[in-house]
Amino acid sequence: MVNSKPQRISYSGYFYGSVALLLLVTGATKAAGLVHGFRGMKAANSVIPFFSNFQMICCAAAIELVVGCVLVFLRPVYVRRLLVYWIVSIFLSYRLGLMFVGDYSGCGCLQGLSVLLDSNKGVENAVAVGILAYMLIGNVTFHLLTWVDDWRRKEGVVPPQC
Repeated sequence: MVNSKPQRISYSGYFYGSVALLLLVTGATKAAGLVHGFRGMKAANSVIPFFSNFQMICCAAAIELVVGCVLVFLRPVYVRRLLVYWIVSIFLSYRLGLMFVGDYSGCGCLQGLSVLLDSNKGVENAVAVGILAYMLIGNVTFHLLTWVDDWRRKEGVVPPQC
């Protein structure tokens, strides 16, 4: 007998899976860049001067790899949502700190991508900002959609099996 009940597709699962993949790829790119030893690694970081650029990229790569792995293996959506908000807030704060100190060229953390694509620093900055925007806009969108769905179920507008 064929199951006539339509299966509900979890688009949030696809979104959080894609965020995990992006974080794992960018974390691996940063780690590869650390091994390669790119320009300005020993210089003091412009936002947090008591760290070197090497230490900041190490921290960013570690955070991205850990959060990416947690997003892959953790199932509760509310925890995934909080993790993405947390990492976006860290990266957004760092970007705003760069702008505050007058460095509008970007963080330089994806230098491995620039070498791989044989491009300039503007491309790596655009990719980093694009990933940040994707994570923020997608997370807010799924948060709002979940909230609307819960409200509609509570009000009885949508039957529970939908």
